[in-house]
Amino acid sequence: MSVDVDDLHATISRVLSPSNFFLAAPLRLRCEWSCNESIRWEIYHGTLVSPALTREEREFRSWNIYLDDPAAADQPADQALISVKLDAVDDRLHVTRSILTFVWEAFEESPRVISTREIVSWIPELVGSVRLEQIATSDQLESELRRWVGSAVYGTSRLPITSVESPLPQFSLGQLAYFPTTSAETCTDGLDDTRTLCSTRWPANMDVGDQARLLETVLRATLPADADTLADDIWNRWQELEKTPADILLLLRTLFNQLALSPYTRFADNLVNALRHWSGRGPVELEMVIDALSYMLRHLVRHLTAYDLVEFHNRGANYPDALLLDLLLKTYLALIQQQTQLFTANTCGHRLRRRALRQACIMRGLLEGLPVPDEPTSPGENSRVLPAPHTRIPEHQLGEPGRRQLRLYAGDPTAELLDDATLRVFAQCLSELHLAVELRELGTAVFLDRPLGIGRPPGQPDRSPLLSYEAFSRQIAERRLANLSKSIGAAANVGIPDLTARLMELPQRGMAVADVVGPRRQGVVALADATRVAEDFRLLRTTTSSLHGMFADYHMEPLRSAAPDTAAWLMQAQQVLLIRRPGSSDELELLDEELRCRILIQLSVDGSSPDYIDLPGGEVLAHGIQLNCDENGARVNIVLRPLAVPNGGR
Repeated sequence: MSVDVDDLHATISRVLSPSNFFLAAPLRLRCEWSCNESIRWEIYHGTLVSPALTREEREFRSWNIYLDDPAAADQPADQALISVKLDAVDDRLHVTRSILTFVWEAFEESPRVISTREIVSWIPELVGSVRLEQIATSDQLESELRRWVGSAVYGTSRLPITSVESPLPQFSLGQLAYFPTTSAETCTDGLDDTRTLCSTRWPANMDVGDQARLLETVLRATLPADADTLADDIWNRWQELEKTPADILLLLRTLFNQLALSPYTRFADNLVNALRHWSGRGPVELEMVIDALSYMLRHLVRHLTAYDLVEFHNRGANYPDALLLDLLLKTYLALIQQQTQLFTANTCGHRLRRRALRQACIMRGLLEGLPVPDEPTSPGENSRVLPAPHTRIPEHQLGEPGRRQLRLYAGDPTAELLDDATLRVFAQCLSELHLAVELRELGTAVFLDRPLGIGRPPGQPDRSPLLSYEAFSRQIAERRLANLSKSIGAAANVGIPDLTARLMELPQRGMAVADVVGPRRQGVVALADATRVAEDFRLLRTTTSSLHGMFADYHMEPLRSAAPDTAAWLMQAQQVLLIRRPGSSDELELLDEELRCRILIQLSVDGSSPDYIDLPGGEVLAHGIQLNCDENGARVNIVLRPLAVPNGGR
């Protein structure tokens, strides 16, 4: 793209227009641009180096968004919250954001005596970059910049491990969101009312992921006193858009799957209050809410089985998942007490509802008494400056579980949550453990991995597609049975059959994790994490939605044309497993349910390391995905090119 500064200024001004932002009153956005800005700037492995740690300087044209609080009118913000910076030398645009953080600095305490002290400072983060030579039109540039600015607000990953992958604190606290309009206006104020946000920024053709983000925003921004009114507003908007209960259930599942709970805010209470409110609208809505709660509980337990509060989540320091589990389970139990008949029928759907009850009670029982900090947090979040009522947790509570005073669910044992009605349903779901599928669920977990990033050097950020994997551990299932007999079952006087022998007879399925994992990569989630939980985990499948999401970034027509049977299997089979080829650092295998390799994926090109294109939604392989497969006895070699313009990698 040939850069015309006037056109570029107009495009960026539209992208950063306050009219594109939701702002909680009384906050206001201020837009400024700087013709020449000289700052310390160095990028190392895709990460912006702290200005205090580099002497390199670059000159930019900058477009900046400041967040002002009218209550402090005499002290307007002096640091841009989000910036778009033009590096004319490299012909790139960079999108950055800044986080107010507690950091340590060195100072001269006395002559020739250097000491350190904690200060509050804005820490800049590189969200993403746009190579202007890869952009064909101003419309394409505007679209990509909008996605990068959205990533600056919401974080760059649905699994936030590093800071830049996490949402801005202002979004988590319900103060700020980004919903760009198609209007050419660039000077109107942002929205500060959730009712208007629902009515004006929720079109009928909105992507389900964006709908979930909008729903999350209004739930974060609404005060508890207005929760019922909000629930009615959302429901009325759904009616206007002619959404069915199935559509709404999909939306709630999408919301749950892309949710970042940390820091723990009123969002969870608002979500549950809305579900309760909708459940009273009628029998169809009630069953929709029950199925939404069932889905959330089942998947939350699978997540906590994989990433427990002992080895992970900073050894239990960051425990919002446990708080949400408690809140969802108590809401679920109340519905069982009121509508027991909706949980007892002998159908697959009702059995899933009972599974949610059993799994949630087991997990809550396992978490009882776990030592946790006074508030859920992580070292990274604890270093961020958050307003009251959020407080900093003493460092010793983060790293030393033995020095924590608070205990999870203290004085509120799981067994005492069950009354006569819920005990009857609980006894029924325990009796179903004789079914192999239910017995296997006791040891089922969902792990995450970025298989397309296996060729990266250590320490380099990885934004390749995040895939999820179902896995089973017989050891964990056995421990759950033993714990269930000793705790909830005994306390609730519910008989539990001896299923240990039945568990040992379950046929071995899937691929042993220990046979396929590669070396651990620091700061990157990987299948190797499973070996920290139990040594006998076996991978059952790659979840269909995450696998399809990975291939959605590439042109699939070459595969459908050259190997239609293989393409049909890849897109339709439920038992597909994508793993690293044992012993290889640049090859992946797609296995069928018999663990036969149907497709071999080659990541490197001519022996060189994989090259990536960095996009707002993640990274894609610059040279595409190279597939090798057998189609009716013939060997087929195919390259799936990325949908993005492949003019070279990063």
